[in-house]
This record gives sequence, C-alpha cells and structure tokens, in this order.
Amino acid sequence: MATAGNPPDKHAIIDFEFMSTPSRRSEIRRRRTRTEKIHQLRKRYSTAKTDADRTKLVEKLKKVSLGLTVEHFATTAKAK
Repeated sequence: MATAGNPPDKHAIIDFEFMSTPSRRSEIRRRRTRTEKIHQLRKRYSTAKTDADRTKLVEKLKKVSLGLTVEHFATTAKAK
C-alpha cells in the first residue's frame, strides 16, 4: 500500500479499466467444444470393455471438465 513517501507496490495495484473482457464468441465456442468432448467420452465410456479403458477415459474427463464428478459421469454414461 502506498503511503506518504513510499511508492505504490506495482503488484498490489491492478487497474481493471484497462483489462479487456474475453470475447463472448470464444467463450461459447469453448463451452460447445467441451460439451461435445464430454458427449464423446460418455459414448466411449459406455462401450468400454475393460476397467483400464474406463480409467483412461475418466482421466481424460478430469482434464476436460474439472467440475464434473466421476460418479455423475458414470451414471449418465450408463443410462444412455
């Protein structure tokens, strides 16, 4: 914090008015791509024959979608 006689810390002050917002189009594209990838993983998970294949698909799921739980993913893949 800047006080009389001390210069402001350059890392403490973030000027938000110069930061641009992300493009809405790219956000939508990312979301659609993620949804399509999760759909593909669900299909492959439901047709996987071994537990090793399922484990690999779950690892890929964790990379694609951090908020989706494995239990939810497995139940929706088997239901379809």
